[in-house]
Amino acid sequence: MKNLKFAFIDALLLTQNGFYHSDFFAISTAQLTRTLGDYRSLFPEQIEYSHAKRRYIPKADFKGALIPGNTTNERKENAKKFRAIMNAFKGDFKMMQGAYLESLIISKGHFDITDLMETFGLSKPQITRDIAAYKKAHPKQVSHFGKTRGYEALIHFEAQTLSLLDDRYGKRSTKDKKAKLCIEDISFLRQIDEGTADTILNCV
Repeated sequence: MKNLKFAFIDALLLTQNGFYHSDFFAISTAQLTRTLGDYRSLFPEQIEYSHAKRRYIPKADFKGALIPGNTTNERKENAKKFRAIMNAFKGDFKMMQGAYLESLIISKGHFDITDLMETFGLSKPQITRDIAAYKKAHPKQVSHFGKTRGYEALIHFEAQTLSLLDDRYGKRSTKDKKAKLCIEDISFLRQIDEGTADTILNCV
């Protein structure tokens, strides 16, 4: 989901007509400068820096095209949803992966490496390392089983990452409902990421 950083810029511009560095999650000034430079190179007619307001603002021709929707109002609503999801995860993609794999286990009993590779657009070695990091941080939760060629829950499985998202999915919601909502949220992010990738291809 490497293209979400560009779509997030559109989401900020659609919902609050500009943004500051502090509106981004856990990103250094150098990283943000590179991201903004890449965005402005790809979409030069969309954004500018206002010295008077000391923030980036949309240009007159700004469309917010990286956010899905047939009208401006639809794009604004989807931008609000996008921001709400990112706020819930604090922009932490490792947290997203953890919640997603837990949701897959709850919903279908297991998950495969390919589930995460396709959803997050990462290589098999990277996903393998991420799963190992998850298992280290959350011991006695999941284990690899050859019969499914994937990972299944151990007896003490508690969906620890998903439980951190009660503000998003409801403290009193069942695990099944939380898992369903989480999968829907991650699918929505994947839709934005893939749409942004297509838009970028049309620009180069």
